[in-house]
Amino acid sequence: MSPFFWEIVIFIIKRNIMDTNRFKQLLESSLGNVKPLLSESMDEVIQWDIKSVDCEGKNKPVIGHSQSGNGYMGVDYEDDMVIVTIRYCKGDHKELEYLKKKARNQIETENQLPEDDGINL
Repeated sequence: MSPFFWEIVIFIIKRNIMDTNRFKQLLESSLGNVKPLLSESMDEVIQWDIKSVDCEGKNKPVIGHSQSGNGYMGVDYEDDMVIVTIRYCKGDHKELEYLKKKARNQIETENQLPEDDGINL
């Protein structure tokens, strides 16, 4: 292939990169200082307190109920941290993942309430 062909290819690639960068600059300047979505920054503010509990034997603890069995999930807010407490039966990783997802959904729901517009219902 001729050198002219490669010059055209390089020109097109550079042009696309410059257009992409310009688009990003325009987007950032029009949006201003935007907070990241909660789901993007969630892991920075969540402190996970996860413990497995032995659910076998005579002294089977009742730790609560969730979708697929015994489990407990609670969300507390302290200062700028969110503390998620999860208790699940040892070895039940499906339950653990369900409780983590449930906690994230609860945190997102509680933190995306509409702002108070001064109207009392």
